[in-house]
Amino acid sequence: MPPAIDRSKVIIRPISSSKTEQRWVWEMVIRNLTNCVIPGLVKRTLAQLPAAAIAAPVLAFLWYVTGNAIFSVLATVIFWVVISVANCYMGIWGWEACFQEEKANLYEYYNRPKSRFWVAENAGRILGSVAIDRKTDDVAELKRMVLEPDCRGSGIASDLVKTAVEFCKESGYKELFLSTSEFQLSARALYAKCGFKETDIIRNPSDFYLTTLYVHIFRMTLTEEKIKPFAHVISWHKTN
Repeated sequence: MPPAIDRSKVIIRPISSSKTEQRWVWEMVIRNLTNCVIPGLVKRTLAQLPAAAIAAPVLAFLWYVTGNAIFSVLATVIFWVVISVANCYMGIWGWEACFQEEKANLYEYYNRPKSRFWVAENAGRILGSVAIDRKTDDVAELKRMVLEPDCRGSGIASDLVKTAVEFCKESGYKELFLSTSEFQLSARALYAKCGFKETDIIRNPSDFYLTTLYVHIFRMTLTEEKIKPFAHVISWHKTN
């Protein structure tokens, strides 16, 4: 099924100072991240030992108190699922809490030298976003790359990434990097298509206490000049 959005009518522009627009964009970022990451994390949590270790005593207790095996098993399964889902959402909330300064005012945060935040807009509707965050004079991080589900496959995501890459070249950056979760398969394919190379897979130091989330690091070299390796900041969980 073809995308519902005409790519030729989409405008990519810097985010405005409107609080309403900034709030909507941040909610879009969190919503899309949650929808991509939570299902996979919940499945993994359910299958891992820590969650089972929590559920086992519950089953034993309920069986001892009620003497009803079927009820005890069903209640334990429900408890297991609730704990797993809650753990994953707590991890997302913990990640979001690390970016209060950015969240409070996207326009001001990215209206700094060599940083920028763009949105893709069509007929007054914000469809997606991407940002460049300065790390050093030579290195930048691509962040907040999001596109609404009904717009995927239209080429808009590639346009957003290309806009960010061109900005980095014009700003004199020598390296651009980004991080994305293991569950964002289409995003990883997009970055590879746009010229990024996957260089690392690391365990995310997050608040997902009962499970593990792995983050894929992609890099793009913007110059032939050799530069000092940059110890990247994982944008999933650490502030600048």
